[in-house]
Amino acid sequence: EVACHLIELAYGLGARRWELLGLHFNDVLGPREPLIRFVRNASRDLKSDASTRQLSLKHLISEPFFSAWQRFAKNETGTEKDTNIIEAQGVDLKRLERKIFKAISGAIKEITGLDDASFHTFRHTAACRFLLSLYWRDLELLGLDKYDYFRQIEDESELIRDALLRKNTENFLEHKTVSAFLGHLSYKTTAAHYFHFYCLLRFGYMNLANMCSP
Repeated sequence: EVACHLIELAYGLGARRWELLGLHFNDVLGPREPLIRFVRNASRDLKSDASTRQLSLKHLISEPFFSAWQRFAKNETGTEKDTNIIEAQGVDLKRLERKIFKAISGAIKEITGLDDASFHTFRHTAACRFLLSLYWRDLELLGLDKYDYFRQIEDESELIRDALLRKNTENFLEHKTVSAFLGHLSYKTTAAHYFHFYCLLRFGYMNLANMCSP
């Protein structure tokens, strides 16, 4: 159960491994709008000041796992709010963390056939989903939305855009909201390491420019 929640949140939020492992009950906010916050606490440090952030979960509400996650993260036993959620379920993270992530990485490699796939792969996948959602209109304009992989984004693109562009990131240019969501100090990091379909997008624009040239 713990592994499933870690996978779903990593895929849905692009959060880092230790960020998820360090979630406390008081990091899960709501109920008007479901949110998760990442701050320094007794269970984890953060990579940089940019890693301190509060993320909307609105785009995940309709996902099959979400109600189970809400039950998992709900403090029904009267435990101190500043208590690690996973450890409150009786999981000894110091002893089991490596086993949990070894099992996750093994399953990913078996499913994908990629030897270098790992839990971190979910962070890259999430980043691509975020960027695809922001660039969806461009993909349609360039005819790139015909690819099956991109088509999977169509139904959820508006939900993801809404989550990315919520009030606490409204001062960012759209593409920089992805960096803020991922906890990157700079958009350069996002663009250099996570924008995996940039070459295809650039190729599409070059083709469009050539078609419009006299």
